Amino acid sequence: MAEAIETALLKYIQDHGECKDSGDFAKELGVDHLAVVGVIKSLQSSEMIISQDKDHFKWVLTEEAEGYLNNGSPEAQVFNIVPPEGLPMAELKVKLPGELGDIGFKQAMQQKWLGTDKSSG
Repeated sequence: MAEAIETALLKYIQDHGECKDSGDFAKELGVDHLAVVGVIKSLQSSEMIISQDKDHFKWVLTEEAEGYLNNGSPEAQVFNIVPPEGLPMAELKVKLPGELGDIGFKQAMQQKWLGTDKSSG
């Protein structure tokens, strides 16, 4: 397998002058990128090619962040659930159960977006 990748890579470099992205090359060949990297390192150590490392690092949203993007932060979700006349805590826990509701309630209280009213009940 490595020999076939090596042959294909050397032919590609001969035909195109360079291989700009080993990841794209691996996709073209339908092989694992790490196998191509191994061949590149081997060819480089034999001084047959010169290579430069290129980072393809990017930030992506986690599943949790996607939820916040779609529904707002936990405290915003709590704030949006509570009507101007207020809402009993038990009802809030039903409408926004679990950790999300707990975190949202604590953050909304810290931000002073919510307060407690003990007069009506």
